[in-house]
This record gives sequence, C-alpha cells and structure tokens, in this order.
Amino acid sequence: MESVSLQRPAWKWQVLSLFSLWGWVSGQIRYSVVEESEVGTVVGNVARDLGLKVEELPGRRLRLGSEESLSHFAVRLDSGELVVSQQLDRERLCGAAASCVLSVQVVTENPLQLFRLEVEILDLNDNSPSFPTAHRSLRVAESATVATRFPLESAQDPDVGTNAVGFYRLSPNSHFSLDVKQQQDGKLFPELVLERALDREEQPELQLVLTAMDGGSPPRSGTAQITVLVLDVNDNAPTFDRSTYKVQVLENTPVGALLLQLNASDPDEGPNGETQYSFGVHTSDSVRRLFTLDPHSGEVRVKGALDFEESASYEIYVRVHDGGVPEMEGHCVLQVEVVDVNDNPPEVLLTSLLNPVPEDTPPATVIGLFNVRDRDAGANGDVSLEISPNVPFTIKSLQNHFSLVTRESLDRESTSQYVVELVAQDGGSPALTTTLTLLLNISDVNDNPPHFLQPSYDAFLPENNPPGSLLCTVSASDPDDGDNSRLVYSIESSQYFSVNVNTGVIMVSERIDREQLCGQNPRCFLHLKLAIENPVEFYRIEVEILDVNDNPPEFPSDEVSLRIYELASLGARFPIQPAQDPDVGTNTLQTYHLSANENFNLNVKARTDGGKFPELVLEKALDRELRAFHHLVLTAEDGGSPPQSSKIRITIQVLDANDNHPVFDRPSYGARLVENSPLGTLVVKLNATDVDEGPNGEIRYSLSSHNSATLRQIFAIDEQTGEIRVQGNLDFEEATVYEIEVEAKDMGSPTMEEHCSVLVEITDVNDNAPEVILTSFSSSLSEDAPPGTVVAVIHVRDRDSGDQGKVQCHVPPDLPFRLRKDYEHQYSLLTSTRLDREHVAYYNVTISASDLGSPPLSRYTTLPITLTDVNDNVPQFEQASYEVLVAENNPVGSVLVTVSATDPDSEQNSRLSYSILRAGGTDPGLDPTRYLSIHPTSGQVSAKLPFDYEQTTYLQFHVEVSDGGSPALRNRTLVHVFIVDQNDNAPQVHFPRAGEDSATQFHISPSITPPALITKVMAIDADSGRNAWLSYHLMEATDPGLFSVALRSGEIRITRVLQETDPSAHELQVVVRDAGDPPLSAAITLVVLVEEKGPEALQGSEARATDVGGLPTVTLYLIVSLVLISTVSLVGLAVLGVRCLRKGSAPANQGCCVESVNTLQPPPSHIFGHLHYEPKQGDTVMGVQVTATAPPAPRYRSCFSPVSDITFSCLPAPSSSQLRYSVPEDREPGSWVGDLAKDLGVDLRSLATRSLRLVSEGGQRHFKVDLAAGVLLLDSRLDREALCGQSPTCSLHLQLVMEHPLQLHRVEVDVLDVNDNAPQFPKPEVVLEITEVANPGTRLPLEVAEDPDMGSNSISTYELSPSQHFALSINVRGDGVKMPEIVLEKALDREKVAVHHLTLTALDGGNPVKSGTAKVTIHVLDANDNPPVCDPPVSKVHLEENVPVGTLVTKLNVTDLDEGPNGDVEYSFKVSNNAPGKFTKLFSLDPRTGEIRTKAPLDYEESSAYEIAVRARDKGSPAMEGHCHLRVELIDINDNSPEIVLTSLSSPVQEDATPGTVIALIGVKDSDSGDNGQVRLQITKELPFKLVSSFKEHFSLVTNGPLDREKASGYNITVRAVDSGFPQRATQKTFYLGIADVNDNAPNFSSPFDTAHVQENSLPGTSVFSVSAFDPDEGSNAKLSYSILDNGMQDVPISAYFRIDQDNGTIYTMRALDYEQDKVFQVPVEVKDAGSPVLSSTAVVHVFVLDENDNAPTIVYPPVPKGSAFHQTIPVLAEPGYLVTKIVAVDADSGHNAWLSYQLQESAEALPFQVERRSGEIRQAQPNTDWRFSQTQRPGTSGSQNGEEGGAWPNNQFDTEMLQAMILASANEAADANATLGGGTGTMGLSARYGPQFTLQHVPDYRQNVYIPGSTATLTNAAGKRDAKATNPSGGNKKKSGKKEKK
Repeated sequence: MESVSLQRPAWKWQVLSLFSLWGWVSGQIRYSVVEESEVGTVVGNVARDLGLKVEELPGRRLRLGSEESLSHFAVRLDSGELVVSQQLDRERLCGAAASCVLSVQVVTENPLQLFRLEVEILDLNDNSPSFPTAHRSLRVAESATVATRFPLESAQDPDVGTNAVGFYRLSPNSHFSLDVKQQQDGKLFPELVLERALDREEQPELQLVLTAMDGGSPPRSGTAQITVLVLDVNDNAPTFDRSTYKVQVLENTPVGALLLQLNASDPDEGPNGETQYSFGVHTSDSVRRLFTLDPHSGEVRVKGALDFEESASYEIYVRVHDGGVPEMEGHCVLQVEVVDVNDNPPEVLLTSLLNPVPEDTPPATVIGLFNVRDRDAGANGDVSLEISPNVPFTIKSLQNHFSLVTRESLDRESTSQYVVELVAQDGGSPALTTTLTLLLNISDVNDNPPHFLQPSYDAFLPENNPPGSLLCTVSASDPDDGDNSRLVYSIESSQYFSVNVNTGVIMVSERIDREQLCGQNPRCFLHLKLAIENPVEFYRIEVEILDVNDNPPEFPSDEVSLRIYELASLGARFPIQPAQDPDVGTNTLQTYHLSANENFNLNVKARTDGGKFPELVLEKALDRELRAFHHLVLTAEDGGSPPQSSKIRITIQVLDANDNHPVFDRPSYGARLVENSPLGTLVVKLNATDVDEGPNGEIRYSLSSHNSATLRQIFAIDEQTGEIRVQGNLDFEEATVYEIEVEAKDMGSPTMEEHCSVLVEITDVNDNAPEVILTSFSSSLSEDAPPGTVVAVIHVRDRDSGDQGKVQCHVPPDLPFRLRKDYEHQYSLLTSTRLDREHVAYYNVTISASDLGSPPLSRYTTLPITLTDVNDNVPQFEQASYEVLVAENNPVGSVLVTVSATDPDSEQNSRLSYSILRAGGTDPGLDPTRYLSIHPTSGQVSAKLPFDYEQTTYLQFHVEVSDGGSPALRNRTLVHVFIVDQNDNAPQVHFPRAGEDSATQFHISPSITPPALITKVMAIDADSGRNAWLSYHLMEATDPGLFSVALRSGEIRITRVLQETDPSAHELQVVVRDAGDPPLSAAITLVVLVEEKGPEALQGSEARATDVGGLPTVTLYLIVSLVLISTVSLVGLAVLGVRCLRKGSAPANQGCCVESVNTLQPPPSHIFGHLHYEPKQGDTVMGVQVTATAPPAPRYRSCFSPVSDITFSCLPAPSSSQLRYSVPEDREPGSWVGDLAKDLGVDLRSLATRSLRLVSEGGQRHFKVDLAAGVLLLDSRLDREALCGQSPTCSLHLQLVMEHPLQLHRVEVDVLDVNDNAPQFPKPEVVLEITEVANPGTRLPLEVAEDPDMGSNSISTYELSPSQHFALSINVRGDGVKMPEIVLEKALDREKVAVHHLTLTALDGGNPVKSGTAKVTIHVLDANDNPPVCDPPVSKVHLEENVPVGTLVTKLNVTDLDEGPNGDVEYSFKVSNNAPGKFTKLFSLDPRTGEIRTKAPLDYEESSAYEIAVRARDKGSPAMEGHCHLRVELIDINDNSPEIVLTSLSSPVQEDATPGTVIALIGVKDSDSGDNGQVRLQITKELPFKLVSSFKEHFSLVTNGPLDREKASGYNITVRAVDSGFPQRATQKTFYLGIADVNDNAPNFSSPFDTAHVQENSLPGTSVFSVSAFDPDEGSNAKLSYSILDNGMQDVPISAYFRIDQDNGTIYTMRALDYEQDKVFQVPVEVKDAGSPVLSSTAVVHVFVLDENDNAPTIVYPPVPKGSAFHQTIPVLAEPGYLVTKIVAVDADSGHNAWLSYQLQESAEALPFQVERRSGEIRQAQPNTDWRFSQTQRPGTSGSQNGEEGGAWPNNQFDTEMLQAMILASANEAADANATLGGGTGTMGLSARYGPQFTLQHVPDYRQNVYIPGSTATLTNAAGKRDAKATNPSGGNKKKSGKKEKK
C-alpha cells in the first residue's frame, strides 16, 4: 500500500525561524509500508512525488543519502520507485513505540537537492502475547473477603496498536472473576477479583487459565496456568456427633467408673483440627467435684460419691476447642440420671401456724400449714398425715401439702387450749412414722370498734376566715367495756384545723388563702385525718375552701411590641400574652376587648382547661410606606361582682419588604471617547433609585453578564457611585462602538434589579504605523543577474482609516535597486544596474514606508542581499574516520580531534571551511552542533558544551568540508565520540524571565477566589533520570499561608480569600530543585501585586494545568529559535552593513550585487548553535550570499512562507494587473470561478510555456488553475465564516505569476455568504432568577444568539414559548444587534409555581429560515411572605412526673411554605403564663428542631399541669412568626415512699407463746394520693409472726405459730411497707425480738446409725467407737448422759461384749471377738438430757469384726470324698483349649485372705492340661489365654467382677464377709441342678439379718466364673437379666456370655 502526505507549515514561528535553518531541503514526503514485506516491495514512487522526471534520474545521480536509508531501502532509477531492500522488523526497529517512522534522505545533483522522506512501518500481527511465567501459584487464605483483588502478571506483545494485547479472558470458575485495568499509557493490567468466598474444606485448590488476546486479525493469544492454593483458616468449629448425651448411673457408683466417651471432630487440618475437651463454663463446681473429663480422649468418669437425695440428675456442659488461632469451640450437654434407693424416713415441716387462735375464727379457717416429705422415691416417698381425734380441727391435703383448719366455731371461755398430734407415715414396708405435737391457744379479741354517728362529714369554709372559727363537731361511740370503750379524738398533721380531744369540736386555727393552697384548681379541698384511741381508729374529713373575687386579671407587662412583615397575608394571627387571674369559676378572667382600628380585630381562643388566649388577626393588608406603626389597647375583664379588669398597650411596627426594584433615571445613556483615552477616564455616571429602606433600598451597580470579556477588560463600573470609567486600551481599529449593559441591584433578600444600556462611540486617531510584509524575497543573487531582476515582493498596510491608512514606500537612491508599485498596497524590489560581487558583495537595502497622517508615521525594513560566486573541485580528507574518547563535563573549548582536508582549487575556491553534520543512524535528537564546534579553517573540533552522559553516551557525526567556490563543493568524514559519565546540570527557570536585580511582577484582583492560578514557574534540567526530576518549593513569602506552589507543576495558586489586612505586595521566592545527589537548585523571585482593577487570575477548570516537569518541546524550540534568530539577524545585518560601507569606495564591479542562486547550503553551526529545522513543502526558498576577501564564505539561504515555487532570474521588469471574481461559499471543489486567460488576454497555448502558477497571500490554497482551459477553479470548499468571521465583506487575495516575461497579476475573490448556519445560543440552557414580589413590567435580559452568517441570513427575530406570567420584548442595539428580554406580565407566587420553564427561539432571515433554541429556566426567588404555622395550634401532652431530665415532651410540627432562610424556623418560649419564675427551669426548647424536653424533675404534687406558649420565627428579613400552645398534664406516679412508725414492742417473748400473742403496734403513712397512697404492711413469710390491721394505716404484730428458740434465739423482724402505686415503692424497718428458752428438744445423735470396726482377737477394753449427741436447748436442758440398751434380739446381751462411757460416749470391748463366729454387732445407745421432763433418743452402732487369715481354703466343687479322686471324661478329638472342668474353692476368711489361686502340682511328665491361675478352669494344652483382668477389675474370690453391676472390690471386712457368705450360699444352691444362682431381691440369697443396705449395688457379682458342669442353671442377677447383657458398654467381660455358659 502506498500513502503520500505533504505536511504544511503549522506555526508561523517555525516559518520565521528558517532564517537560521538549512534552506536546501525542498520538501517532505511520507510513505507507509507493512513490516515483514518481501524484499523489492514498492514503498512509493519518489520521482513522481518529487516532481522529477524518470529519464533525468541517472543524470541527476538520484540516490539515498544516509546509511540508515541504504540499510532498509533502495531506489530503482528506471522507475523512480522506492523499494524495500531487506525485510523490515518493526519490533526490532522501534520497539514498543506507538509510531515507527524511518527517515530516508534522497539526494539529487545538478542542481544539488536533498529530499527528506518518512516511511512509516506499519505493524503486522506477527507476535503472540506471552506471559513472563507460564505457571504461577497464588496462595489465598480462605478467609479472604469478597472483592479482594490479586494482581497478575501482564502479558507481553511486541506488536503495537490493535495488534498489541487487547483483552484478557479467565477460564470459567465459581470463585473468581477477572478485572482489567488500563494505565494512562494504554497498558492493561489483569487482576483476579474474588466473587465468592473460598472454603478450603470444600475445595483446597483451584486451577485457572488466564488467556491474553491481541486485537489482530486473526487474533493471537497466550495463556498462563494459575494455581490458587486455598490456605486453611480456622473457620470450622469442632462438632460433637450428638448435641446431647444421656446416661444412667446408680448412686454410689465407685470412683473411676467410666460413664461415656465423647466424640468430636473438626474438618480443619493441622493444629486447626486438633481437639481438646474441657468442662463448659456452665458446668457447676458441684458437677466438677463429682466427674472428671479426659482432655484428649473425651472419657467422662466418676470422681466423687453420687447421692440421689442430693441430686437426681446432673447436666455436664462440655466444651471442645481446636488448636487454631483464634481457637474455635463446640459444645454438648451430657445428661446423667442417678438411680435412687430407699433410705430416708418421712419429715413433717411446720410452714405456718396461727397461735393463739382468735376466738372469732370462723370454721374452715386455715390456722396452720404443713409440708411432709420423704427424700425417698416411689412408694417409699408417699406420705400420709393424720390428726388426733376429739379436737375442733381437721386436716386438708393436697399431695404432700397439708393445712390445719378449724372444723367448728371456737369459744375461748369454754376451751382456751388444745393439744393436737399430727402423725406422718410413709408407704414403705415396714412403714416409718413421725409425730408432731402442737399446743394451740385460743385468744380473746376486741371485736367492737368505735363508730361515728355518721360515716362522713362535709364542711364548707370561705377563704380568708379568721382563726378560731367553728368548722364542725364530730361524735363516736364503742360498745366494748373498759379500755376498749374509752375514746380520744385527734387530727393528724393539720396546719389549719384543731380538734377538742374530748368533745370532737373542729375549729379553724389559721387564715386560709385558696389561691395559695390550690392555685388554679377549680375546687379546693383540705383533708383531715381524725383518730380515736382505745382502740385506735382513723376517719377522714374533707373540707372544701370556697373562692371569693379578691384578685383582678393582670397582664405580664404593661406594654408589648410586635414586628409584623408588611407582606403578611390576610388572616395571619399574632398571639398576645394572656392576662392571669388566680381566682376560679366566675371570678376568673372571662373576656378581652380591643381598641378600634382598621387593620386588626381580636380573636380569643379557649383552652381545654378554660384558659383564654387573645390573638390579633390581620384583616386589612399593611403598607409600611403608608403607615409604619400601629398603637392598640387590649383590656382583660373577669366575671366577678363587681368585675375587675386590666389593660396592656400594643405597639405594632410594620417591617419593610423588598417590593420595589431600582429605577434608572434614563433607560439608555450615550458617550463619545477618543481612542487611546487615558485609563480612568470617566465615560458616564449612572443614577438609579429604590424607594425601599435599609438594605432593600441600597443599590449596587455592575456590568451585566451579557457583556463580552473584552468589554469587561476595557470598562469598569463603580458599584457604589455608578461611574463607568476606562480601564483598558481603546482601539478604534478593534471596535468603533461599544454597547455596555449595566444592571442595578438592591441589597434585599431576594434582590431586585433593573437594567440599562450605555452606547460608547470611539473616534479614530493616527496611532498605527504602516506595516511592511515581505511577500517574497531572494537574499542571494548571482553577481551576473541582469537589471530588472525581481529581488523581493513587498505588501504594505496601515490599520488606520482614511488618509491615515494610505502608505508610500521608498529605497535609498544610492543603491543599485529600485521600487515598482504593482497595486495599491504592493511593491516589487528590482535591480536597477548591473552588480559586481568583487566590488560590493553584500547589500542592506532599507525600505521606508510612511502614511499620509498628520503627523505621518513611518516604518523601516532592511533586506540583506548577498552576491554569490561559482566553484568546481571537491575537497578530500586525509582519513576516512576518526575515534575520540571524552569525559562528560569536559572543559569548554578543549580540542577533541583535528581533521584535515585538501582542495586543489585556488584562491577563493580553495579556501576550505569545515562544518559538523549529524551522521546517519544517529538519534535525530542528538544534534552534534549542540555539543561541538569546528574551526572553519583549521579543522579543530572543540567542545562547545560539557557533555552529559545522562543524555548522550555515544555520538557520531560527519565533518563536512566545503570550499569557497560557487557552487560550493563538499566532502565528509565520520567521527565517533564516546562519552564517559559524570554528574552535571542544575535546573533552569524558563518562565517567568527575570533580570538579575529585578523580580517578575504579577497583578491580581482583591476579589480573586482560591484556588485561582497566579502564574506557573517553568523550569527544565538538562540532566536525565532522577537528576532531571524537578520539584518546586516556596521558600520565602510575605505571607506563607496565602500562596502555594504545586510540587511538580510549579503552579502558584492563592490558597485563601484576600483580606483587607493583607499587604498589597507579596514577594515570593520559589526554588526549583532536582533530585540529584547532591541536589542542585535554582531560585526565582516573584512579586504579586494586589490591585483593585487587576486582572482576575485563572480559575476553575482553566487553571488546572497539567503537572508537568518542564516546558513543552515545541514551546522550548520556539523560544530558543526566536532568541537565536533575533540575535543572528541583528549581528548579520550589522556585519553586512559595515562591509558594504567599507566597500563603498571600491570599484563598481566590487559593489553589492544580486545574482541567481542554484544551490542551498546550511549555515555554520558556530553562528546558529544547534537548532534543527526541516523545511516543509510550501516554504519560500531565498538565498543570501556574503562575499568576503578572506576567508571565503559559503552562500546561505533561508525559507519564508507563504509564496513558494517562485524562481528569480535576470528578467526585464514584469508587468502587473488586478482581477476580481465572486463565488458563493458553498460551492463544490472544482467549481468555476473565473476565466483567467480571457480576462488577462493571454493565449491558452502559451499558459503552459509561461509557467502560469497561483500564489495565495494567506498561505492556504483554496483555488487552482486549469492550464488547459485557462480558468480559475475552486480547490477546496470555502467557509466564509471561518475565513472572514463577522466581517461584512469577505475577499481572498491571490497572485498569478507568469514568466517569459515575468508578470504578476493580483486576483481578488469575493466569497458570498449563504444561509448555512443556524442561530445558536452561547448556552443551551439559561437559568434566570426573579423575586416572587417583583412588580409586573420587570425585565430580565437574555443572552443574544449568535449566527455566523451575515446580512439577511443573520438573526431576524426571537420567539418565546407561551406563558401566563412572561412575555418577550426585543430591543435593537446601536450596532443593529437584537437584544431579547423577558418581561413580567403577571405577579408571581413561588409557593404555587417555583420554577418556570420556557423556550426561547432565535430565527434568522434566510430562505429557508433556520432557528436555534435555548431552554430558559426561571427560578422564582422566595420572599418571606408566609409565617410559620403550627399544626395543631393548640395541643395537649400527658407526661409522667419525675421523668428523666432530657425526656422528650413533644416535637412541634411547624411548617413554613417559604424556602431557604425564609423557611428555616427557630423556636423560643414566650413568657410563661402560669409560673413565670419557675416555668423556664422545668422545660427546655431546642431552637432548631422544636423539641421540648424536661430539664428539671417534674412533681405532680407541686403542679399537675403546665401551659407552654412557643414562638416559631423564621429567618427571613424581616422575620415572621407563628405561635403554638401546649398544655402538659402530669400523670401522678408513685414517687413518695411510705413511712413506718413503731408504736410499741414487747421483747423477749417465751418460745411457747401461743399464736396470736401481740408483739408490737405499728403505724404507716404515705404522702401520695389515690392508689399511690394506699399502703400495705408486710413481713417475711418465713417468720412465725403476722400483721393484723386494726384499722386503716395501723397494724398489730402478733405470733402466727409456735416459736422455737433452738431454731431461732431471736428474730430480726423487718417490716416492709408497700404502697399500691406502679411501680410500687416500699420502706422497711427492722427491730430485734428475743426468744426465751423452754426444755422442748430431746437430744439427737449426729446419725441414727454408725459403723465401727474392730480387729478379731483384740484385747478386752479396746476402744471401738465414740458416739456424740447434741441438744439445742441451753443450760441444764442441754446436759447429756450416754448408756447401752439391751434390745433382746441376740442370745447374749450386748453389754457382755461392749460398754460405754456415760459422759463422752466412748464404746469399749468387754472380751476378745472372733470373726468366724460373730462378724457384726448391733449396739443400741441411749442419750438423756437433764431437763424437766427428761427427754432422750437412741442410736445404733454396727460394729464389724475385721478378719485375720486364720482359715485355709475349702474346695467346693467338684465334691470329692477325702482320700479319693475326681474323674472327668473328655472327647478323644478334643482340641487345645477345650474346657475339661472347673475347680471351685472358697475361704472362710475375707479380703486378701480369701484370694485363691489354682495350680497343677509339679510332675515329672509333661501333662496335656493347664489350669487357669485365677478361674480354676482346667483345659487341654495349649491353654486359652483370653482371660484378662480389665483395668477396672480386681482379682476376686472366684474371678473378676461383673461389669454390668459396675461394682468394686469390697473395701472393708464386713463387705468381705458378706461376699464370702453369698459365694457359699450360691455354691450350696448350685448343688441342685435345677436351681438358679441367686436368692431374694438384690441379695443373692443373703439372709435378711444383714439388712437391706447390703444389696447388689454394694457387692460385685462374682457368679459369672462359678461354672457347674452338667448344670442347666443360668447365671442371673437380682433383676433376672442375663449377666452378659451389660448396660455399660465399657464394663464386664463379654466373652462370658450366656450362650457360652449354656454350652
């Protein structure tokens, strides 16, 4: 594919800089070719694109001019095509660069021309994406949260653009998704995103595939394997296989027995899965004492003794935790059920007993409560209770609860005491009983209370009665006798009344004021409590206090002021503080009266409590301008007789509203100014007025937003005075008239405004000098150029008008040049005589241009012209190449190398000049002339600058030698320079520029707002890497807090708003520092001046410059180019002028001359530095030759735009003419414009030979010439608006050039406008604001639409969408511009419509008509015309007293239809009405939320209700207010505790005191009322006392049952008084009551059964045991003596074996004991006290005789007579292990003495039998070794114990004896083949004399190893179960199964 593009110049700066750049490059062409193209692929046709003829290519020696070009491409001379010479690899050539362009130089000779081509290497998708690592492991914790990101390695693809990596794809999975991020450079970075939580236990590893795809066609891809390893986190708690375990165990199970093995598992791994067991926190200490838990195995074992009576079940909470961090745990519950045995007698518990019993107790009255219990279970725990006969009482039962009730009426006079026996018997066999004896006394009661003659008394008393007045008389009687009938009257705690104690007369004792007592309560009562003594009775008397009219109504103040907004709506209400009258009923306030007025009337609101609130109601609208104050009088009057009244004066101030807008005294103003008027010149002073007052009438002037930014820079207005003054430059040439839009705003809220326009006309003065524009110029002329040769074409212009804009040009008459006027503003510079270079080699031609103004202004332009010579021989170097090593930072001027060349030419042409050129293959940015200079004559290469290794490590360049001939001939040699690195450059500040002793100043306005940009400090650092990283720091500042410097961009911004106290000048010192080591820096000082009219700093988005490290490259080059060009131009012109002057006296042939130039040469580097510019197609080529005597100088040329393709030769003076055409702007390219041949009168056939060509003066080609037809055609579409903007006429100027002879013709083409642009508004949406109180007629200016078209195609009119409030008005400005305005026609109401949406349409006058629209949004600004409204205006709240401080009472609901501050409501209390001094101390009001809260405790007893008035005021100006009334009614709560008064107490009391005995008299009282004042008196139920209420609030404490000093020697009796409130309040009082002792308790042994042990055969007198008893009585009643009783149950008296010490209870033996004869003794012991009567009790001591080994074993089976042998037959084929028989033996001893072992006697022969050592089994050899002891078994008499019973080895001699006896009995019973081993229930046949406590649960079952061959008996236990069926899975020997025993 072939692509050619010609690049046109884009920067005028670059064009002008061509003075100093190589001028011999003709143009530039760009091709493109795809990489990997085959060798020979055609890139482009160079000859055709360069305008070269193919047949001339060999003669012109067309070739590629650089080694880089030759290495990749070649040129075919036969076709002129550029082809690929070797395969191209874009990635190798350009790497990852986005664009790959190779520079190709094409050189032609005759004449020598250099063409630069650019070949873009297009990328081919020849590389697949690849990952740095093909497989990657990613370790992710399973606890990683969702959305966690894991960056992945990016794939690499050497291709670029769409062929590079385009996207990534992730293999499907359920946990991860892929997110790809793109950096600013376009590089993609993939990231894994966790979408679903990981679970290692579910999936420990994930395999993913990441695929990278490029965007090629077809696409290529690369993959990477990703293994995600899920790391374990301790996220699984151990779990038990069951949450609840249940197990049964017998009480008294031996310690160490296994209950259960728990099992828990944890799916985690490692330490996270290792489990340990422990008791849970809920496991009680008692459970921990009874059970153990193995932490590793989970085995639960018995640790302590289990007792069913203590607990029938246990719950063991078990915790299992793992070893993770943090550890996790699981829990389970082990429920242990304890199986019970019977061992406890019944008990009778006296719960409550009434003793004495009042004689008036009715039948069926409960006088005693009893509980019976038996700690046994089942039938043994069932208890019945019986009562002795012949008593007036009976028993009622409910399960084990019984009540003793009266069966008939009691009469204390007939029977005063009863003895009642209660007998409790359980259901056991034999039954156990317990007897309880009660002694009940019958007491007398005072059953006749006093009685008043009437149940209640009502007394009425007027207030203010004098003391001593009679109130009333009361009377009472009592039918009882004695003290019970004596009456005493009294009043309890009365301030105002007293009573005669004997007569009952009640009198007033103090003056009474009803208002002080009861406040506003409608009725006022005083309550009296009348008491009558003996017995005490209380009665209540209620006295009502009647009101009299003794108080007039009173207002809180004599005068009140109100401030009312003049826009207040009709019906608005304004509450007035009400008057207060402490009287009630008709005597209180009844009505109000208002004085007559025309604006207000009176409304009176009635409260729910009857209170009346006055309100002023607005009936007629207010107008502050008519009347600013209103004075009213309000009268309050009560209903008493006669009535009383009071008055209050009301002053109403009408507040101003902003309801008038400013008004200008004229709608428009005019002024005339001379351009360049001085700054501050007054243009006009405006005047506007506003009839409002205060801020509403203050006016501020400003320029409207419709004014352009340019106009705002020229004019300024004083906002206070309205003076418009000049603040910028007035230039008639820029604008002849200005129309200023001004607006005047008041300071009201919202503001109102008015607009006017000011038309300013500008008068022109001659202030512009003529301009000389060099259209075409040839600075180099051959000395043989003929007279009349065109040297330059000059265009002149003057911006002034009239004669002041007419220009004349002249040249000095002594020069061989003259000027010819071609057109009105165009001249040509011609040679006037022949030139002689040897006479004058250089001319400075000065052209003067003067206008016709008065005084005239002139401008001069100097053209340097050089005359050139000719030349022939090429110089030759001595070496083909040179190599140089240079250390960086080398000294400037040091000689690096010397090159030498020779030239056979002579004189001028042999004078050689050396120059440096960039070598092929070198980085284009490395210009060697930047670093090096060469002596033009000696060839010494010197360093101009120290080398910088960070920028350049290697440099190669060509040294070119040229002679002084014309044309100059050149040759080159290659020099290699290797740089050695060092550190060097400091930063340099490039902007702003400042002098050595001065600082750059910047001006800002005081109104500048942060973060406005002040300026930007720009610096660069020639270093690279970190040494070139620049940072900007503000080191010093007048106010460090006012400015900031961006660290990287150098932007200086203001950080806060300027204040008046800030200085007007700020000096800032900015330091630029690099990142080198050590760092280097540069500083600059800036001065920021604050000026009133200073320019605003850039703000907003325009101020946010990119943070870059230095100047843009183009800007840097332009700045450097301009500086160098200016310097070189001045120096060059000065030198040429001096030389010409010096040669002025030379011969004519040595003067300045102009000659043709055919060869272009670059200027020497030592003059222009290292600038680099590549000329573009379209640049003007002009040559300047400087001829010197010695040394010879080459010729130089420069490029100027816009004229191109013009060659100059020595021709006669050309002729000129001017043509004019017109063309519409919308014509297509190729359209006909004009007939040039016809209009010029030129033959069509001569156009080609005369080289007719077209030159555009503007630099853009819009037209072309058809040489065949001789017509002017359009070359591109014209856009009149882009070409000429808003100019009324649009003309394009062209120049036609024809040669032979040279002729210049000027063509002017008028571009006609067509309606191709629709009107367009600056903004698609316009937002306007207007106050809702704006008057009709108010105008709102709108922005003008813009239409680039002109004339009738421009804007014609505007239209506005229909609106009932707004209309459109169009004003025509002085310059004809139509200004639309919106006019208010109907008043606005924001509360109805807050925003109005309109559409403004602009229409032009074209055909067809085009239009543009803008949305107009009008926001109606709120005016404070609505007061806050409370909903509801009056409300009621119920609130409990004593609520916490801060409790929310209510939140007021207030609305204000206004918005903003006008709608923001603030709340405040009005003056309290009922308690002004106290109210504000009780409640608080949040001024923002309207929440009313308590701020002090509320007390119902002080006041039951509060009236609160709240003022709601908005924040408008002026403010408006509303009012809310709240009644808070308190709910009484129980906040007073009862009081207890102990009247009398009898202490101590005998413990046998009868129930009903009076102990104390107690009184109570409570200051609360109602239920809260009702008091109940209580005592603890467990005490043997009760309270009896004699009358209200008076109680008697009496005994309620028998007393027992032994249980309680005294009582701390706590009396608790509880009221009936909610919550209840209570008070308690404690007093001590002592109990006197009687002998009512028998001694008790510590245990009814004791156990003792004595060794058999011990000596008489051996101490056996000591018993002890206790008697809870005291004194002689507690002295004890012990004795042994003979119970007659044994043949020999027990006293024959034992004796006891009567004082200490020690038992001794009387004789030696024999274990085999008597194994156990029962010794009954009696203890007696010394009381009267004597009481006693007994106990039994079981004495066990301990065994000694004094008996040998006895063989029980087989029974063998003494002296004979036992015979047993076995099968012949019996296998080893066959059971032959079993030997069973017993030993009368016990314990270790009874441990038996079996063995065969030693024999000389080896017998085929073996006997088991412990079991006695005889088996065939080999012996069976299955029998083993388990860990819980011990060896026994006949083998191991049975695991089913879970028993243990006997632990004492008695148990051993019992075991032996059972074994013997079992063995005897086994002799009967049909008998079973076993006996009675649970005893294995054990005799009943051993007692029930020795059962199978105490004795292990040894029967499993007792095997009787031939017997059909089945071994059973007491329950009839098989021995092998174990209940505990861990106990027993399962191999001894029942099936095996049957065998």
